[in-house]
Amino acid sequence: MAMKKLSVVCLAFAAAGIQAGEFIRIENPGFDAIEDGVAKGWSKAGPAWRAERGAGLNGSGALVYDSAAAQHAPRPSQTVKLKTGRKYKISASVIADGLKVDRPGSPAQGMTVMLSWFDANGKWLGEAVATGAAKGKTDEWTRASVTTPDMPEKAARFVIEPYVCGWGVGKGRIDNIVIETVDLNPVEVVTSSAYRNESTGGKVRFAATVNWSDSIPQSDQKAYFVYKSADGRLVKVEAEKVAGGVTAEIDTGLFAYGTNDVLCVIRAGGKTYGSGKMPFAHLKELPHRRVRIDAKQRLIVDGKPFFPLGMYSGGMDREKIAHYARSPFNCIGPYSTWSKEQLDLLHSYGLKVIYSLCHAPSREASYVPNLCRNVKTFAADHPAVIGWYICDEPTLGMLPDIVAWRRRIEEMDGGHHPIWGVLCVFNDTRHVLDAFDVLGIDPYPVPGPVSKVTAAIRTSKDGMFGTKAMWNVPQAFGWGWLGRRENKGQRAPNKVEMANMTWQMIAGGANGIVYYSYSQMKDIYEDIDDRIDCYWMKVCAAAAEVRAYERVLLSGGDAPSVVSSSCDLVCRGWRDEGGRTYVLVVNITDRSLKAQVALGESFSKVEMPEFGPAPVLEGDRLSYDLPALGYVMVRLVK
Repeated sequence: MAMKKLSVVCLAFAAAGIQAGEFIRIENPGFDAIEDGVAKGWSKAGPAWRAERGAGLNGSGALVYDSAAAQHAPRPSQTVKLKTGRKYKISASVIADGLKVDRPGSPAQGMTVMLSWFDANGKWLGEAVATGAAKGKTDEWTRASVTTPDMPEKAARFVIEPYVCGWGVGKGRIDNIVIETVDLNPVEVVTSSAYRNESTGGKVRFAATVNWSDSIPQSDQKAYFVYKSADGRLVKVEAEKVAGGVTAEIDTGLFAYGTNDVLCVIRAGGKTYGSGKMPFAHLKELPHRRVRIDAKQRLIVDGKPFFPLGMYSGGMDREKIAHYARSPFNCIGPYSTWSKEQLDLLHSYGLKVIYSLCHAPSREASYVPNLCRNVKTFAADHPAVIGWYICDEPTLGMLPDIVAWRRRIEEMDGGHHPIWGVLCVFNDTRHVLDAFDVLGIDPYPVPGPVSKVTAAIRTSKDGMFGTKAMWNVPQAFGWGWLGRRENKGQRAPNKVEMANMTWQMIAGGANGIVYYSYSQMKDIYEDIDDRIDCYWMKVCAAAAEVRAYERVLLSGGDAPSVVSSSCDLVCRGWRDEGGRTYVLVVNITDRSLKAQVALGESFSKVEMPEFGPAPVLEGDRLSYDLPALGYVMVRLVK
């Protein structure tokens, strides 16, 4: 098919409204906005229900059911906008803290979520209850879900509500309710590895989130990226299928100058089944930005590479800022909306700030104007600010609001600062690529195995398709500090675990590290100085190791090839501008490990082993014998 015709087919497909699939907007789906025990946007319910801060997944808000007697009292509910003739998937995170039900063997009995639909006169027409309900006493949050039948033509009102099915007695919790259409767009998101989708030329990775539904034939499935060339032709490049999408490396120097659409087209059996597009700018010169992300996914501040190394924190007075400034950290993260005077003080200590504009769409009416005023009057131009934090552990039901908020922030600050968001549902990554410039994940495994960190990184990186920088969030707190009750124990990571998790994240590709959380140490438990000061020293010791290799982590040379022989040994290599080569390996298990790393070239000598035992070098191969949770950084010499 000629490219002009192919493009016309793609555009006609999109215009015809065959854009199956979206995440439906729910107000306050994570129950983080709470007033007097009632979650904003949800109806007030009977005494068995309350909204509670800190009761949700990773310490967020949640709805709590707590009843000593079986009852069918009113539940918190919310009306949502759905369409007739469509199927929907309803899901929520659930956990039980001792919840008895009539039929424990039933997958729908326990803490779950329910969607009901009614006609224009309020007559009940049907309901769908999610299975995988939580009951008894569970140690982990799980996901309850259900797919609805087609919504009937008479349906006029749709109500979502948490539900304890089976006349529950005891306690359970629910968080992160999501409603999504079952048939997602064949091409959901199109993105690129170029910051803000701008390039002066050179190879750029293009990627698209693709949903290969059952309606697309299995045979001869192909995907293409289509761009406008310098001579006005439409050029197609066949894409490689990867988990959850497709990718292709394209020389953007061949693009027509200016901003043009890059399309992703899905075909099977000679027919077009879907398309999506993104604007991409081929420029003669990039816009000047004081802060940006470069082609190696490094943060560039005032023309120099910068590795964000910090902690989350709430409000800090002068004493706490001075205390923090004496640490190895070079920046501080959410959750504070700093005043100009506070930013000036942080800047005087040489500290950078990832400024919190978090959860703005769901906050009270006065909150958003205040944030906008801060951005416009001082934050956007302040030398301490290196980025915006706009969302903390979002659910997909929040995605429309997040994308809209991102666009508004870009307009206010002229697109000059990277936008960061952090996920705790790691396989959601591929759906949110439009929302953030930098993505982060926050696996908090301790006291469980720290290998869960690398598992989360691998899942998230697959969903990023190599297009996003990562500023990740290691665990630097104990669940007991947050009052958690999942029987996981209450201790915080020890120094070895904390450092191992940190280096796991860096080996997995992190371009920044922001620990959670300074507030838990200095705000909640400052009355027990010996315990907190001891723990603070452990956090600082882990960070100091990273700071000592900051120059290496910011290297601008072409990274060497490094391939581990074991999935339990994660590795990463760097090469600086002077040609010096470094290799980091991390044993992610709690047992000793012997494994090898294959290099793409030969070296003659290993130098400067730090943090662990030196490997044995045999030309183009390194052999390691590491203790449990061991890690080591070495320099290789030709």
